[in-house]
Amino acid sequence: ARLLGGAFVHIALDTSISNLNYAFYVVALAFQRIFLRCVCIAILWDFTILILVWLELYNGEGGGRVPIFGIICAFFLLAALAIWRLAIRKAKQVVKEDMLRYEAIWEEEVAKEGSHDA
Repeated sequence: ARLLGGAFVHIALDTSISNLNYAFYVVALAFQRIFLRCVCIAILWDFTILILVWLELYNGEGGGRVPIFGIICAFFLLAALAIWRLAIRKAKQVVKEDMLRYEAIWEEEVAKEGSHDA
């Protein structure tokens, strides 16, 4: 009856809009909860590197320590990159878990609605 009456199309449109809003909400939540903190840590690593490079370059006596310092800077950069990649992976995991939870709730609602229609 819903297919013939057009109410199904209206419900489908409302559902797709709410799904889109929910997807934006989950992404924003994951971004706020995990990604921003990890990005701040990565920026702090890079800022530390810049300070250390500045101290090394303008020290004037650090000629012999440059290769070792370069290795330390490379390590910090790799650590920042690893943190960034971990943040992206964690954000994707949060989104996936929330979407699975949302799909389970959606299936329950559809099952309830089907039992009311019968």
